[in-house]
Amino acid sequence: MLRYFFIIIIYLVTTTTQAQTDSVPDRLAWDKSKKNSKELIKLLVDPLNLRDFEKQNPMHSNSGGANKQSYYSKPNSKGFYYRYFLFNNMVGYGPIIVTFQKDPTMKGYMDSSETFIELSCDKPFKTLGKIDLVGSSLSEVVKKFGDNYLKSGDNWIYQYNNTILILHGKEKVTWFKVTLLNKSFKNFEEISKAEDLISYFEY
Repeated sequence: MLRYFFIIIIYLVTTTTQAQTDSVPDRLAWDKSKKNSKELIKLLVDPLNLRDFEKQNPMHSNSGGANKQSYYSKPNSKGFYYRYFLFNNMVGYGPIIVTFQKDPTMKGYMDSSETFIELSCDKPFKTLGKIDLVGSSLSEVVKKFGDNYLKSGDNWIYQYNNTILILHGKEKVTWFKVTLLNKSFKNFEEISKAEDLISYFEY
């Protein structure tokens, strides 16, 4: 009997949490009265330390040139965009990382001349540190990052200066993308017109 009682409690908590996020209406323009939390600002100022991450993950990767998106941040130097698919013990993909390579004699993964541009991920990955958001409760994420977001369907979007964070999911984060931009977006309409930005992965 006690077992069934706990099952009912868990069910009620789960459905309540999902209802909290499902009932949130779409928000397609920034509300100037709302502020980013300190936790969000700290995250988006430095979403991923590329050097530290590479040292902690000396793994195999599949890599190649990345499509140059019009919204990507462009370092003030000659170079090209590159994408890594990281393999975790050679089973499936890990995080997908886009970098800007300054060195024309590209040395591959662990190349110290590259600059972080974008990270996409659809599974928990501990060594991502503070940006390891897949599986997180969306209601808890909103509590932590604040209510200065855009929302369209299952996409929750935060932005600080020229960095955007897109979270996708209903009850929990199923995938996210963080991208360094060449300029901030004014509203969801602009974001929706940015090719492939609100999709998990573009070919």
